[in-house]
Amino acid sequence: MRTLEQKIDWDDVEDKLYDFRKDWQHVQIVLPIMKRIVDLCEKEGATLLAHYYQIPELQYIAHSTGDSLKLCIDAQKVNTPYIVFCGVHFMAESAHLLNPEKTVLLPDTAASCSIAEGITPDMIKHIRKHNPESAILAYVNTTAATKAEVDAIYTSSNAQKILNNIPNKKVILLPDPNLAENLFRKMKDKISGKEVLYYKEYDFENKFIYLRNATKGTELLLPFFKGEVPKTKTGACYVHEELSRSPQMILSYKQRFNPDLIIGHFEISPDLISEGYLSLDQIGSTTDMIEMVKKSGARKVLMLTECHLGASIKSAIPEVEIITPCVLCKYMQKISLDKVVQSLETKKPVITIPEPTFSKAKRAITNMFELMK
Repeated sequence: MRTLEQKIDWDDVEDKLYDFRKDWQHVQIVLPIMKRIVDLCEKEGATLLAHYYQIPELQYIAHSTGDSLKLCIDAQKVNTPYIVFCGVHFMAESAHLLNPEKTVLLPDTAASCSIAEGITPDMIKHIRKHNPESAILAYVNTTAATKAEVDAIYTSSNAQKILNNIPNKKVILLPDPNLAENLFRKMKDKISGKEVLYYKEYDFENKFIYLRNATKGTELLLPFFKGEVPKTKTGACYVHEELSRSPQMILSYKQRFNPDLIIGHFEISPDLISEGYLSLDQIGSTTDMIEMVKKSGARKVLMLTECHLGASIKSAIPEVEIITPCVLCKYMQKISLDKVVQSLETKKPVITIPEPTFSKAKRAITNMFELMK
C-alpha cells in the first residue's frame, strides 16, 4: 500500500492512461484533477482505496487497489484520519467496520450493488428459521445490515478455506446464486463432508424463497415469507448476467480476435461453463484473473468481467492486449474524479452504522478472518 509520503511518477501515470484510453485530449483534461486529489489527500490526511472496477484515473492514484478481500485487509492498515473509498456502499461500510476510529468517506452514497440489493435481513431470519442447524455465510458484497444476520462472510478468494474450516456440516451461501454454484463446482472435491446450499431466488408473486441444495441437486421452497423483500429477484451481479446473456457474442469475439486466453469472474452464469464456453479453470476472483494472466504468458486475453479490471491487468502486464465486451458497472461508475475532490474538500458523505448492527456485522467479518487461518 502506497503511503502519503511516497510520490507518484506522473509520467508513468500519463503513459498508462494513454495506453488504456487511447485519447490524448482526455488524458490532458483529467491529469490536473488527479493531481488535485493527490494533493488533497496529503493535505487532509486521507488514504484513497480503489476497487479494481473503478475508473483507471482513480486506480492509478489510489494508495491501494484490490478486490473486496484485499481492500478489507488494507483498510485495517490505514493510519490516516480519513479513508476515501472509491467503490460501492458495502465496501465503505466494511472499511468502517474494520477501522472505526477513522472517518470513512464514500463520494456517492448511491453507489449500491445489485448483489447487495438481492437479499434482506428479514429473508435471512426466515432462512435460518427453516434451517437452524446450518451455518449461513454471506458474500462480502452485502450490506452491514445483512452481515449482521449471518455467521460469517466469505469472498470468492477465500470461500474454500471458509467452507473447510467452519464446523457446521450444512452451509448456506447467499445471495449470488451464480457465484455459489460456480464455487461449489470448482471446490466440491476439495471441501470435506459439507452439504452446500445457496439462495437461488425470490418469488414476488407467491412470497416464496427458493434455495438450491448444490450437493444433492435439489431445490427447496420456503413459504410464508412476510418480511422486507429484495429489490431484485436474485442476488446475481447484473454486469456478469449481461455478459452471460449472449454466448454467441463470446463465440464471435473468439473468432474475431483469436485470444490466447479467456478468463471470467466467478459471478458469470454457470451455464457458460456447462456449455463449454469456459472451463472451471478459467474463472476466479478478480485477483485470481490477474494471476491467471501473469502465469499464462498470454499476450491477447478475452476478459469476461467489468471492463475496468483491464486497467489493473494492463498496469501489471503492459504488453498484454485486453479484449472485452466492456460492460461497466453503473454503481461503480458513480464514483468520479470530481466527486472525490468534493468529498475530500467537504469531508462528506461519512459512512455510519448504528448499533447493534455495527457490532453484529463486525463479528461476521471477524469470523471470516478467524476461519481463514
